[in-house]
Amino acid sequence: MILCKHCFNPIQYYGKQYHCSVCNYQYSVENGIIDLSGVLDENNNYFPEDFFDTLYKIEENSFWFKVRNAIISQTIIQYLPPPADIIEVGSGTGYVASSINTLGYAVDCADLFTEALEFCIKRNAGHHYFTLNLKERIFVEEYDAVCAFDVIEHVENDLLALTNMYHLLKNDGYAFITVPACPSLWNAGDVFAEHKRRYTLIELRKRVEEAGFQIKKITYFMTLLFPILYMKRKFFVKSLDNESCMQDGKYDYLSELNPNPLLNKFLYNIFSIEPFLLKHMNLPIGSSILCVAQKKEGSI
Repeated sequence: MILCKHCFNPIQYYGKQYHCSVCNYQYSVENGIIDLSGVLDENNNYFPEDFFDTLYKIEENSFWFKVRNAIISQTIIQYLPPPADIIEVGSGTGYVASSINTLGYAVDCADLFTEALEFCIKRNAGHHYFTLNLKERIFVEEYDAVCAFDVIEHVENDLLALTNMYHLLKNDGYAFITVPACPSLWNAGDVFAEHKRRYTLIELRKRVEEAGFQIKKITYFMTLLFPILYMKRKFFVKSLDNESCMQDGKYDYLSELNPNPLLNKFLYNIFSIEPFLLKHMNLPIGSSILCVAQKKEGSI
């Protein structure tokens, strides 16, 4: 069910528009994108200029994104075999959604930014494309799973976002979540990407459970990257104020996610062991956290 953001009654799809029969509000569909979001807060910082264009250019070859995709894909299949209806919130350029699509799932892409969804369409990543603000409760009991991969660290009120994710799921539905881990690793890349926080395992578990979910799996990953980032943070970063970080933020971000081809291949070969390890165990430390949570009727 999709709720009208103005009167909270169900809206229906008619021809090329979504329409609320109660308040008569028309939700436009332009270039394949269905506008369900609220107005952006002009006083809030979201992403740097050209952020999505940068991501689109580097994701398919980056060791980090390739390994993360392998971990995500095997985790979703393990807990929710296809077919199933999935929505990815904060879908970005659709790199993950397009991979999930190929596994036999019906995937919808949702993001706050039409620019991101245009890249999703370019990748043919989903069945439907929605602008969506996680501050708003738009979907109710609509999907078998919701995915939020490196999303909620961008949201000031992460509990509200997680609660709205909970409500968009059918009973027994799953949430698949990744976030950056370890506040001690805070660096210029976090500032550049405009993160609000990095999580500890305990903090993420608490927040997800507060939203009503039951945790099925929670573990660190990118374990082999942790010592590299820790040493860099400890010995090479002298200041953590935003202004000094932003002086080299873009450089750090690109160099960490998109190293030269030889190093990239070397890192990919090393990190490719992590999907195998995570299939059989949880990892004790890492620069990211993976969480699988389930909605159970009566748990909230």
